[in-house]
Amino acid sequence: MEGSIKIDPHEPVLFHNLAIGYIINHQLDAAERAARSAVDLDRTNTRMRTVLGAILVLEHKYTAEASADLEPESQEFPVVGLLAAEALINRHELSKARLYVDAYLSSGEQGYRNYAERWLHYIDQSLATSAATIPSPTPPLPQ
Repeated sequence: MEGSIKIDPHEPVLFHNLAIGYIINHQLDAAERAARSAVDLDRTNTRMRTVLGAILVLEHKYTAEASADLEPESQEFPVVGLLAAEALINRHELSKARLYVDAYLSSGEQGYRNYAERWLHYIDQSLATSAATIPSPTPPLPQ
C-alpha cells in the first residue's frame, strides 16, 4: 500500500487513498497518520478533511477538530452530518448535534435511520432533563 508514497511523497491524493486503505483494514492509527499527511499537503481539500474527521470519530476522538472537519461536507452527504452529530453528542453540544440528526432524518437516507432516531430521542431527553434542572435566571417576585 505504501509503495506509491515512496515514489511521490508530496502527492496528497496518495496519502488520502492510503488512509482509506487503512480504514478498510481497521488500522485507524495508521489511517489517521496518512489522513493528517494528506491534509498537511493540501489544506484546502474538504474531502481529505472529511476523511480525517471520520477517522477521528471512528477512533472515539470526539474533538472540536473532528466536528470542524466533518461540517463542510455534511450538507452534501447527510451521513457525514451524523458523524459530526456523534462527536457533538459526546462533547455534550446537544442542540447543535440535533441539527445534524434532523438534517439526516429529513434527507430520506435510510442506512443509519435507527441510530439517528435513537440519538434524537437521547438528545431530546437530555435537553428536557437539563432544562428542568437549570434554575431560572430571574429572581422570584417579592410577595
